[in-house]
Amino acid sequence: MRMEMETLKFFILYIVLGLSLNLNSDFNQELSAYSLEELDEFEDEVINIYEATKNDELLISLAKVNFFKASNYLELYKKSKDQLDLVLAIDYVEDAIDLDPNQQFYSIFLGDLYYLIKDKDAFYIDAIIAYESAGNLLLTEKESVLRLMEIYITDQQHLNAFTLCSRLMRYDAQWTLQNLMDIYISTAILSGSTEYSLEILEEIIKNTDQNLAELYLTKAYLHSTQATQKNKLMAESALENFFIHSKVSQDSNPLMQKKAEELKEFLSES
Repeated sequence: MRMEMETLKFFILYIVLGLSLNLNSDFNQELSAYSLEELDEFEDEVINIYEATKNDELLISLAKVNFFKASNYLELYKKSKDQLDLVLAIDYVEDAIDLDPNQQFYSIFLGDLYYLIKDKDAFYIDAIIAYESAGNLLLTEKESVLRLMEIYITDQQHLNAFTLCSRLMRYDAQWTLQNLMDIYISTAILSGSTEYSLEILEEIIKNTDQNLAELYLTKAYLHSTQATQKNKLMAESALENFFIHSKVSQDSNPLMQKKAEELKEFLSES
């Protein structure tokens, strides 16, 4: 692909200076369609303009080029299963992070890449570092969150697993309860955070306007793990609230109903 230099200069400077979110979205979409060869050519031209103008905003464009190079190599890896393609993808996304460290999505992508080779080397540590550096943006990428959760649990980092799960609970209680309720309960117990996990649930119950019956079921399970009469009574109360709220819920989950019935039977026999 050949571009006239003046046209390319106008295109890049328009992105850098004009710069609505929609224009950036169009820019990303165009770059995502480029081949590696086209990205190399585009990168050379951007570097030439940067050297002439010293406009640091162009570093963001260069970071995007490196990100899309990494994406290309990831697609090659999916077809070839050649680990060298994965290593090259990692190199390019690390360059993207160096050029634009404020773009936390690059860190999530880097974590995903390291996750793919975690079984072949000790790269799970690098995956953890990358994921954790993404801050709360990670919570929006559920597949990446689940990968980090898997690494924590496999490495028996129970407190880190619970901390991540509790952040998710606060961010998206409905999704977390539907997908990670058992993990929330087990990591709370294994990390010695049962009381704190109950405080989080109570905080969400007070502040949510959604009918999340599973919140009460989770409370009931956590109370039932503590062998005192007080906690048994609190478990029974939470379980009763679950049945009340699940009756008025339009999307009652049969699996949750079954779990609740089993817990009710357990409590009656204990």
